[in-house]
Amino acid sequence: MYEKSKEVGYPISEGKILDCSEKDLDYLRAIVYEDILREKADSDTLIINTHACFRWNKYITKAFDYYYLTKLNPDLYITITDTIYSIYGRLEGSIWKGRNALWELLAWRDEEEHITKTFAMIQKKKHFTIGREEPPETLFNIIFNPSIRKTYLSYPISAGDADTIDKVRQFRDTLRKNAVVFDPLAIKDIRMADCCFG
Repeated sequence: MYEKSKEVGYPISEGKILDCSEKDLDYLRAIVYEDILREKADSDTLIINTHACFRWNKYITKAFDYYYLTKLNPDLYITITDTIYSIYGRLEGSIWKGRNALWELLAWRDEEEHITKTFAMIQKKKHFTIGREEPPETLFNIIFNPSIRKTYLSYPISAGDADTIDKVRQFRDTLRKNAVVFDPLAIKDIRMADCCFG
């Protein structure tokens, strides 16, 4: 959208795109997605990496246009999420420094997942949430090997000592030879909170 703003003669400064009017954002988004639709016609595989929404000046701002979601008609939706302190750290090391309250980032993370799930539900498509620390094979198999078995590794994390958690990880790695395994420890919010506040 930054590139398209330059092409149409109204360049937007880095980090200022969400200050634009909703009408301007819709226009730029439309130009970008028209290009994507043309690319889709010539591609066997098309992966679009985008937010579902943004939090800006305490409000939720949409990041997608349902008209183009319908035209794109994706096969599935995936939310890739991360530990909240990692998200906070990355943003604090960028142009967004000083603008990030943990509660807002937690809300934004949940809103992203909820809105993406809603898109998938409306279009009757599958939705998966993947921790950023899951191995790349998880994403690959979900996209390119959809018939593979999938399982969520459920166990009492807070009650497990280091030896127990190590045994669970060994079991997980054995399962991953034949299945996609979603491991709750790919998101470390609880462990980080214990470390920082316990």
